[in-house]
Order: sequence, then C-alpha cells, then structure tokens
Amino acid sequence: MTTITNGNQLHEVVDGKERVLSIAVKGQLVRKRTVSKNLIFGDIALTDGELIQMMVHSGEASWTKERVIQLNWDIHLGDIVLVQGEIRREETNSNRLLLVASACTVQESWEKTHPQQRFEHNALESVVKEKKDAPPVALATKQTYENMIQLDGKNACKYHFSNTTCQRGDACHFYHGKSEDYAQLRQEWLEKRTIQKRAIAMVDGDPNDPHSKALKSQRAALFVEWLVDIFGVQLLSRGTGVLDVAGGKGDISFELQCKRNIPSTLIDPRVVKQRKTHIKVMREQLCNKWLHIQAELNDELVNMHKDHFENCSAIVGMHPDEATEVIVNTSLSLNKPFAVVPCCVMSRLFPDRVCNNEKIASYNDFVAYLKSKDPRIQSTFLPFEGKNQVVFLLT
Repeated sequence: MTTITNGNQLHEVVDGKERVLSIAVKGQLVRKRTVSKNLIFGDIALTDGELIQMMVHSGEASWTKERVIQLNWDIHLGDIVLVQGEIRREETNSNRLLLVASACTVQESWEKTHPQQRFEHNALESVVKEKKDAPPVALATKQTYENMIQLDGKNACKYHFSNTTCQRGDACHFYHGKSEDYAQLRQEWLEKRTIQKRAIAMVDGDPNDPHSKALKSQRAALFVEWLVDIFGVQLLSRGTGVLDVAGGKGDISFELQCKRNIPSTLIDPRVVKQRKTHIKVMREQLCNKWLHIQAELNDELVNMHKDHFENCSAIVGMHPDEATEVIVNTSLSLNKPFAVVPCCVMSRLFPDRVCNNEKIASYNDFVAYLKSKDPRIQSTFLPFEGKNQVVFLLT
C-alpha cells in the first residue's frame, strides 16, 4: 500500500474516483474535533500544506466506541499520524474528500519531540516539509475546552469523575483531586453536570420544565408514544410499516414492533448488539425481531429495496446524526410522513448547507433549514433530556 504524504500524490490516486477503498495517508494532525464518544473528525496537513479531513466513527471498519475513546486519548495536535482507510467524496460537495479511517497510529509524538512545548499553545514549528522552500503551514491555535466543570477552581476530568475510567491516570492534565476526597468531589461534579446538561439542552421555544424532563433512557418510549398519538396506529401499521433510520440497537423498533405490534425495519450500517432487556421481553412475549437492513440510507438503497420503501408507512429517526437530512429528503421524494429528532449539526461534514443566505452553524439554524424544505413541515418538543425537538411531516 502506497503511503500518501502530499497533495499531488493524493489527487493522482483519487483522480475523479468516487471512492478509493484502500489508502494510507501520513501527515500532521492540526485540528481535532470530538463530536461524541463514537465520532472524531480531524484535519491532516500534508507536507505541501494541503489538508484532508479524517473521520473515525464507531461502526466503520473495526472501530468500537471503546476504541474511538482510546484513540481520542492517543492522538494529539501536532502528532505525525499514519491513517489507513478509504477515501470518499462528500455527498454534498464532490470536490471535498473525506478520509474514513480504519486505523490510525502515531508515528511521531509532538510531546516527545517538543518536550514542555505544547502544540496547542501556538507552537511555531510547522509540519515536516517535503522541500526546504515549501510554504509554511498554518497550525492550529490554542486548544480550548467547552462546557468544562470546575472543582476547586480547576477543570475536572470527566472520565475520572463519571466512572473512574481515565486511562491517563497521573499523566492526565485535568483535575483528579485527592483520592480521599473522591466521593465528595464526584458528588459535586455530578450535581454540576446535571445542571449544566439541562442548561445546554434548552432550546428556544421548548416549553418543558428542564427539571421535570424524563431521562435519556426513556426517549425511545416517549418518541414512539408521540408517534402513535400524532400519526395513529392504523397509519403506522400500513404496508411494510415504519422505517427506523440509524436506530442503533433498535430501541425505536423494539417499542414499535414488540410493544405495539407495529411492523418496523431498522436501517443502520452498523452491526447491532441487542439489549438484554429487549431479548428478555421478546422471549417472554414471543415477539419476532424486526427486519434489519444493514446499510446507509441513500438513493441506491431506496432503489435496491424499492417496494419496501414505496410501501412503508413512515420514516423516522432519533438522533440519526449524518442521516438526518437524508431522512427528510427521502421522505419528501417518496411523499411519506416522517418524524426526526435532530441532534448533531455536523457543519464541518456538510459545509454547503445554507438557509436564508447563511451557513448552517447552530442547532436552531439546522432545524430551520430542515423545515424550509417544505412549508408543510412542523416541529414540536418532546419531554425528555437532551436534544428533544422533533421535526415532522404528516402529509
């Protein structure tokens, strides 16, 4: 496998192809964005200054949530990394390339080669250049942390105080406190985190009392309860039933098919490990498992399963991330009812989204953008913690 180190090599390999299935890219990590425990984006600077965006996502290749979390600890700004995976062109902009990682290893640690000189503190040394007269490469600015919880006036380590799983131990640059004070500090951290999460989750127009919202573990049940109230069992049970897009472990499909006898199909490219609670109920009630189409929702999949899509009753998604807009577009093209609860905006993955001549950068912008696709689209709020605004079309 040839290792790509500069932009010319990269474009020669890609050269108009939609995908390059096996490639290795070596460069310097100059930006990193941790979207969730399952998803990391990073910008890799090549020797000639060209940038390529990397994505690490649980469910892709052999990545698990645990491996993504560990990688987030292992790679740092300034590190020279070797990323293996495949190149894809972004659906919304074919001129932008996305490196979908199957493996990522540190070849040269910034911390080891520049002791006591952190890259995020505006280090002046640039990426290793292929030529001496190569132009300077802009480095990342000082790394900042959002939504940090402070204990004793210091930024607290969320891994240490959530479940004592900080892999860095004494080397962690976040606050752990004294071991004998752990119980007291953890209780303070949990209380502050609860208040913070409620404040962050509040969206303009949400009438629900943040102190009375249900836990996230109940959101699938509440979402399906709302679906039944708004759409009705008769409509949802038509044809091939409800399509549950990016539904992960099948919480929505379980609530529909096993608790309400409404047929459901899970559409998700990931290998799904069922919850033990689901398996127990299904055995007790002799409930058949929902159909699982292990693929991403796109036009190709719709054409492949044309009858299944054309005869479905509705398309739904709970925090479907990249699939959010695809759900809306597919539903409109098939003239089907839909309901989706958006979560991540992912403005870097979809930079060409525009509403009212403005780039989509915030959650409220994203909801407005989705609603602008058809004047019939509505939105309301559901009574659970986290992102709880549902965008829907009754048709």
